[in-house]
Amino acid sequence: MNIKNKVIIYLYNKSNQFEIEKQQINEIRRYRPLDSLDYYEILRSEIKIECWNEFIDDLMRIIVHHYPQNK
Repeated sequence: MNIKNKVIIYLYNKSNQFEIEKQQINEIRRYRPLDSLDYYEILRSEIKIECWNEFIDDLMRIIVHHYPQNK
């Protein structure tokens, strides 16, 4: 397994963790009364997830499309 495959697997697993966190945030927002601090924490988490997703999209584009292939 080369470094490209390892990085892709890591990014995939990390993205799945953030997807689960996003689902948990939605459930908390939906089923629990929230105060200002809760809203702040939810907003912070959503921003973190959004930033991660943008970073991953760019990184995957670089890895998949511009990574030199072994010949």
